[in-house]
Amino acid sequence: MKALVHNTISKEMYLKSGFDLNSIITIFHPTPNIIEEYPEKNMALKDEIYRKLNLNNDSIVLSIVGFIHKYKGYDDIIKLLTILPDNYKLIILGDKHPRGTDSYYNKLLNNISKNSLENRVFITGYYDEKDLSTFCDLIDIFLAPYSSKFTSGSGAIQIGVQSKKPTIAYDIESFKDLNKEFEPICLVKEGNIGELKDKIIKIADNNELKDYYIDQAKKYLLDNSYYRLAKQTIEIYNDFME
Repeated sequence: MKALVHNTISKEMYLKSGFDLNSIITIFHPTPNIIEEYPEKNMALKDEIYRKLNLNNDSIVLSIVGFIHKYKGYDDIIKLLTILPDNYKLIILGDKHPRGTDSYYNKLLNNISKNSLENRVFITGYYDEKDLSTFCDLIDIFLAPYSSKFTSGSGAIQIGVQSKKPTIAYDIESFKDLNKEFEPICLVKEGNIGELKDKIIKIADNNELKDYYIDQAKKYLLDNSYYRLAKQTIEIYNDFME
């Protein structure tokens, strides 16, 4: 028996179930380069966000991607906005899960209103993939302050990795996996909003540091492209057949 797994958490589960270490093969999820597939910009959308957030040359735009769930750290991000200067804005790329409830989504809206952040937060709702390059044009830093209690991985963080913008995430196990070969994302201690704030400000003010994470992400994308990992997976299955 052999097992093909996609992260360290899955690997540990197989080890606990009795698999031998040598019988487990790890191959990470590939990252599609969606943004480069759709380079055209939606100028009407861009203008709408500029007006809504009152963006100017001093603005620093943060973003979080994917279906809106509590475990993704929205509460931490709203708290973060209240301690960051007013020129820091937030674009939430996504909406509530179509099979979920409105309860947490409504709580998030109330939290934004309670902290008087309506003019600093833009929620896109469900978006067309073709508009990703438009959003990425506006965004300076992607965030992924996920909780380790509720997630073993994330497809949404791949948007940040391919965006040519830095990504900062909590140091949960699956995100540590992404950084094993390269360092495509900057990791901070899970739940440490103070460290997250300091890292955001540091990266926003340091072009050399920005370029470092962007360069590392490019290397990660090449190493984890659909073509390369599909080829590797075929080779693994051919070995199984033999």
